[in-house]
Amino acid sequence: MCQYGGEVAYIIDKESNMPVYRQIAQHITSLIQEGALKAGDRLFPERELAERLGLARGTVKKAYAELEKDGIIQVIRGSGSFIALDEDSAPQGRKEQASGIINKALIELGGLDFKLDEIRTMFQVILMERENNLNTFHIAAIDCNPEALAIFEKQLLYVSHLKLHKFLMEDVMAEPDPEKIFNEFDIILTTSTHYEELIHKMESLKERFIKAAVSPSQQTIIDIASIPAGESIGIISRSFRFYEIIKDRLKTFQIDENHIDNLYEKDGTALPDFLEKRKYIIVPPDCNFEYSSEHRTYLQKFRESGGKVIVFEYRIQRGSMIYIEERIADLLN
Repeated sequence: MCQYGGEVAYIIDKESNMPVYRQIAQHITSLIQEGALKAGDRLFPERELAERLGLARGTVKKAYAELEKDGIIQVIRGSGSFIALDEDSAPQGRKEQASGIINKALIELGGLDFKLDEIRTMFQVILMERENNLNTFHIAAIDCNPEALAIFEKQLLYVSHLKLHKFLMEDVMAEPDPEKIFNEFDIILTTSTHYEELIHKMESLKERFIKAAVSPSQQTIIDIASIPAGESIGIISRSFRFYEIIKDRLKTFQIDENHIDNLYEKDGTALPDFLEKRKYIIVPPDCNFEYSSEHRTYLQKFRESGGKVIVFEYRIQRGSMIYIEERIADLLN
């Protein structure tokens, strides 16, 4: 693994309105995007980087904590901080290489701080699914926007016998007796934002709820960090709530909300004019415009003229996914 630093120079503007720790975090994400830093590269220890930059160690520690929270780096106790590993892996042979593949996977999972019992749970779910030993069981997902529900569905696709039923928060809260509907589900999945309100509405089903923490994917964070200051940014969304989520995230990168505008997918006829005024467009995963030949043509021309389309993808955080998998394993048993 390469030691990070070398000839790469930090430019810290202490007069900037942007906090210094955020400048460090953005600098590192920019280096990843440029290819100067790659998966597995080791960062300088907090104390050493702080000394090089003439900063308090706590400032660097806060920058690293921000990067770890967003999945950009992994902090391995006793080893240091590393750029997050790629997930791609291609097998090269058969029996003589099987042990090597398994050991490599175990090492990489250990590097991500997975414990053996966590790995065992994940393998159990996948193997039992492969053997067709799973009975179909049903999970309800509840959130305030359809974009987030689509992300839940995508992340749980690996369990083919699982059937996910999606519900919008406003529809659930309008139900006079939601417990009657959700009593049919083995697990009820929602985000921490809505957990308490739903528990209050369905107290008898409290034990079936899982509170999932979600955050933007590593690539989403890197792409947003690369947007130059002062750029006009367009957001394409299906719901007002998802637009608000993206706008709030952009504010953490010191992007002025006056430079942010939104276009709903249902207003597709306005897409050409919307694209013409901007260089950066942020879209939800599986944006409907990508499935319409007319709209896809507009987006392609936008890209060819130098425009950048950023997919704003939320991911269920690792700890929540582990807990979901453990609950699924309990159902299997």
